[in-house]
Amino acid sequence: MKNLLYLLLCITLLSSCHDDDGATPGDPVDPITNEARMETLESCRAKYEFLLAADETTASQQLVDWLKTQPTIADAGIAEEANNVWAYFPDGRSIMFVNNLKRVPEGQQGGRQKPADVAGGSPVYSTDPTARPQELPKHKKVTLLNGMGTGFIDPTAAIKQIFAKSKSDYGIHSDIASVENLKKIGNDHAIFYLSTHGGATDLRQVGGKQIPATLGFWTTDKCTPANEAAFKDDLDNLRLGYMVAANDEPSPGNVTVEKHYAFTAAFVKEHMSFGENALIYFTACNGFREMPSGIEFRETVISKAENKHAAYLGWTKPIYESDGYVAAKFVFDRLLGANAPSGGSSFPIPQEDPFQRPFDIDAVMKDMATKGLNVSDVKEGNVVEQSVFKCYNKISPDTRFVLTPSIAYLEMYEYFDWLYIWGIFGDDPGASERTVTIDGVKVEVVDWSRDQIQCKIPSSGKGSAGDVVVTIRDHESNPRRLTEWRGTLKYTRPSAGAYKEETNIAFHVRRDVGYYRKTPATNPVKVEPTIYPGPARDTRATYKFGGDAKYIANPGNCTYTYYAAWGNSQGTLPMFDGQRPTEPSIMVICTEKDNGFELRALSFLNPKTTLNSVYNDWVCPDDSGTSDKEEVAMSLESPTEKFQLFNLVFDATFNIQPGKIQDKGDDRSLIEYDGDRPEFTITLEWGTIAPNFPPDPDQPQ
Repeated sequence: MKNLLYLLLCITLLSSCHDDDGATPGDPVDPITNEARMETLESCRAKYEFLLAADETTASQQLVDWLKTQPTIADAGIAEEANNVWAYFPDGRSIMFVNNLKRVPEGQQGGRQKPADVAGGSPVYSTDPTARPQELPKHKKVTLLNGMGTGFIDPTAAIKQIFAKSKSDYGIHSDIASVENLKKIGNDHAIFYLSTHGGATDLRQVGGKQIPATLGFWTTDKCTPANEAAFKDDLDNLRLGYMVAANDEPSPGNVTVEKHYAFTAAFVKEHMSFGENALIYFTACNGFREMPSGIEFRETVISKAENKHAAYLGWTKPIYESDGYVAAKFVFDRLLGANAPSGGSSFPIPQEDPFQRPFDIDAVMKDMATKGLNVSDVKEGNVVEQSVFKCYNKISPDTRFVLTPSIAYLEMYEYFDWLYIWGIFGDDPGASERTVTIDGVKVEVVDWSRDQIQCKIPSSGKGSAGDVVVTIRDHESNPRRLTEWRGTLKYTRPSAGAYKEETNIAFHVRRDVGYYRKTPATNPVKVEPTIYPGPARDTRATYKFGGDAKYIANPGNCTYTYYAAWGNSQGTLPMFDGQRPTEPSIMVICTEKDNGFELRALSFLNPKTTLNSVYNDWVCPDDSGTSDKEEVAMSLESPTEKFQLFNLVFDATFNIQPGKIQDKGDDRSLIEYDGDRPEFTITLEWGTIAPNFPPDPDQPQ
């Protein structure tokens, strides 16, 4: 009798799975041969395909009931929250039957229409202080793998277009998600992206040993006898399992169900690694499963990153493929500031107007939640399951994970020629791996922090104004415009006769007058006026003064002649330098205002004097009289109080509008008058001062 039962069992194994077999799941069996396993997998594939075609809503439970009748299957069930069927062979190898990546018609992208208060809207962070990414990836290699067949969207092409549109310098490689290609993912990787099927198993006792619950992800390798031999070690050690899922669409509406290998956390641990601060992104159902198997998978991935610094993105449950596709394009577009048109697909991503600069992953995740792009509401019969897109990167709140530097706005401290660049930059990568340029000219970096860079820039010449770009490991930031104005303020101080003082002030100021976004998808706001005074250090004055003046009076029968002969004097006054306070200079102080600049001080300091002759003759009819001559040292007179506070006002295109200020002043010639001294009109005037490098509305904000 015992031999007869043994014979019947062997026949059953060779004939694979049959509905009328009454064997009990988990009964002890001899080790299964590769041929019998292949037959079992094919029979199970065919059964699943038949059940899906008959009634997709009941297929899973019917499949489980059927699997539990098969002698080559030790146990079967439906994975909790993962919505897929699992089964175990007697030797512990798993099979996952996946039908959870849902295809939907265009325009019905599940979570696309969700409101801002959806569950799980905030990213998930660890507070582990020993595992903090330092923002930008340390490497530049990017691999995009697609495991899906022609029956599904391949996101990798659109993602490549987004990278091409950006100013980053990542090396992009796309390929199929084969076991071989997965094993090539090493610690030189900055980004690893995978689009594929995802499934799960539950913890079970199989063949006398405990098989842990695990996540599995579909590869492009089909289950064949040759691959059984090639992957034997990985299969025996449960690094690989089996998965049955939809794949190709040879004709419209005709989607094939195939059996492929699936990799697990044990596979990642054995064969894969990632660079420091890498981004690992799975567009797959259950990629961010919140059960123990999902936590184990994420922790395994993070542990294989250099110094355990990485970010992991994925979905908690089954998703619509269009939701996963849109989310992937949105994430990369916003992290890179690519502003790619529609993300390269008929499933467009929202575009910002004006274009948007790059943002960090935290800000991008919050924007996704606001737009409802972080959820996928999958309907099974009358039940709707919400899958949430989440981020795990073991990052503390004061650290921001970015793919490329981002400039928010600029501030100038003209007195020291310091430019402050505000934005998102990460830790200082070192002088050899970063540059700051202005109008294409490299400038000196004085100090570097995660959100501010301080540079020493020239006062004049190329590199003193124009587009500011921060480059880290060849990844360029969005350009940010430093605008300048160069114009002449003409100060005229007339006196008696031909005597006149004339000073032309070559005025130079710089500032950021553009708009910027504080957070994604918000209305850009104006850059606030800085507290730092100007103008630029190359502001200077050229002056000249001199001329003759004569006054004649006739008291009684006498003639009085007052005459001043001023030698012409001219020179240049540089901007005041606190290191040389006694040298001749011009003191100009201006500050930024919302609508222009406010000039708050204008003085000529220690100008050189000129020795001038002043004559005083008195002649009467009786030939009596006197003649006096005096040598007097004179210099420029500083502008009066009226010229110490006035505005230089912008028009709509940031031209400084022309202006004139006038005041009255006494005669400066030093001649004597018989009566009141006359007054003369002092004038400070300027024409329209057009900006160089005016704000560019097409630059990302």
